[in-house]
Amino acid sequence: MDIYLRQSWVDPRLQLRKYGINETVTLNGGDLIDEIWTPDIFFRNLKSGNFHSMTVPNKLIKLSPDGRILFSMRLTLRLSCHMSFRLYPLDSQRCWVVLGSYAMTTDQVQIQWKEDMPFTIEKEIEVPEFQLVLQEPGTFYRDIDTGVFSFLNVSFVLLRQNGYHLLQTYLPTFLIVMMSWVAFWVPVQAAPARTILGVVTLLSLTSVASGIRAKLPPVSYVKAIDIWIGGCSVMVFCAFLEFAVATYLCRMKVRHRQPKTHFLAFWKTEHPEPQSNGKDQVVHTPESDQKIQLRRSHAVDRYSRMIFPCVFLVFNMAYWIYYLSQRAKMEIKLL
Repeated sequence: MDIYLRQSWVDPRLQLRKYGINETVTLNGGDLIDEIWTPDIFFRNLKSGNFHSMTVPNKLIKLSPDGRILFSMRLTLRLSCHMSFRLYPLDSQRCWVVLGSYAMTTDQVQIQWKEDMPFTIEKEIEVPEFQLVLQEPGTFYRDIDTGVFSFLNVSFVLLRQNGYHLLQTYLPTFLIVMMSWVAFWVPVQAAPARTILGVVTLLSLTSVASGIRAKLPPVSYVKAIDIWIGGCSVMVFCAFLEFAVATYLCRMKVRHRQPKTHFLAFWKTEHPEPQSNGKDQVVHTPESDQKIQLRRSHAVDRYSRMIFPCVFLVFNMAYWIYYLSQRAKMEIKLL
């Protein structure tokens, strides 16, 4: 972030009025500024930063006749921000800017925000994927071994916008899951087509999941996007597994029901069977067995056409109801 840090304090030693100067004096030379006492302000959560010196050092001091000093400098800061990705990409984050005195305790220096307009934003800040909400500034004291120090803080609430993830993550994975259901309408005899369809959908989902994980830092807890990708992966894998079950039932040998032998022998000795012309006998041929096998595999596909969409619908309802409610609670807590 690029900021203009402005500090103001009164130094009685620099009262220009007693030297006959009744106008504000501006100093922007580095040598002169280094000779004037300035507070030892540092950013507590700073990771990296730099001063601007193009084309001249971006520092400015204004001396008022009554000894009031205004010190302004331009800084580019890279601050650390603790984030929780449990609700990602339906999350909201709060990032802090914390600054205070590094070596001077409260009995030497106390810093506070300016009463009217403690900070100004020149133009609306645009952060990709986020809506930025500026919070009220605050002050606090930190008691450590070397003394009590005065600090200032201000926070920014980042509300993640979900348009990108809906189009780039949720919609493609949703369509991949639906594409895996097309296999239920493909005949079991077309094994190459169903195999290719199942493998392609599974690999496509794996590729999308890898791209999502590459954008996030490795964390040990489960994120909302992990639940979604996991649920979609289970649906696609089960659709591929359903093809294996249907193929097994289609090729499994048909077992015909046979009467028990000892009862059959007793019946034949006591009651000799009349001569049959063969019209009432059930003849099992390979063609009839194949029809039975196909009916079993088609029944599995027929039930899958109803069960899989219903299960995925229940998963969607549970997922969105839970995480949207958690997102609303998080926004209320942060704002």
